[in-house]
This record gives sequence, structure tokens and C-alpha cells, in this order.
Amino acid sequence: MISDQQPADSAYVWIWLPGQTEPVVAGRIVRRGQLHYFTYGRSYLLSV
Repeated sequence: MISDQQPADSAYVWIWLPGQTEPVVAGRIVRRGQLHYFTYGRSYLLSV
């Protein structure tokens, strides 16, 4: 059941870059307690 699931503690962030037809992973957000951390994705860093 959906109500039995725990909330996610991380999520991937996707972005469509100008002129591209496919999105790339811009990074990942991770929640640790009250703080949120963002780590850039390698695919994003190599394409900008």
C-alpha cells in the first residue's frame, strides 16, 4: 500500500539543456535530518 511507504530521502534532478533532445542528470538531492545536500551529476558537468 502507498500509505505504508517511507518518504524518499533522495531525488535525482534532470535538466534539458538548450538544443538537446534528451535530458541529462543535473544532480541528486539528499536529505539528512533537517539539511539537504546537492551533488552535481557527471553527465551535467561534462555537457556544460
